[in-house]
Amino acid sequence: MPDDSPGGYRRSPRQLAVIWTIAVVVAGLIFWFELTAPYFHELMAPFYVIILMIAVFATWRWLRARSAKDRRMRDRRHAARRGETHVDEADGPEK
Repeated sequence: MPDDSPGGYRRSPRQLAVIWTIAVVVAGLIFWFELTAPYFHELMAPFYVIILMIAVFATWRWLRARSAKDRRMRDRRHAARRGETHVDEADGPEK
């Protein structure tokens, strides 16, 4: 299958499946711990929200990092390789 995306990036659903599988397994382990020790229910409840937030953030990064408007496409290092020499004041003196 040819790689038609710019920059050689392709979305691999395997990474997304790993993120969500780990999130579900960890949530299942917390649920199992709650069943075996019900006194910890109030203590463990916020961990479900934390796991969900981590999984949503990782999914957002997965979608963002490989989007067509990836900010790394316009990176200075890439521009320097193409022969475009643009030096900002923050970059320091040109060598």
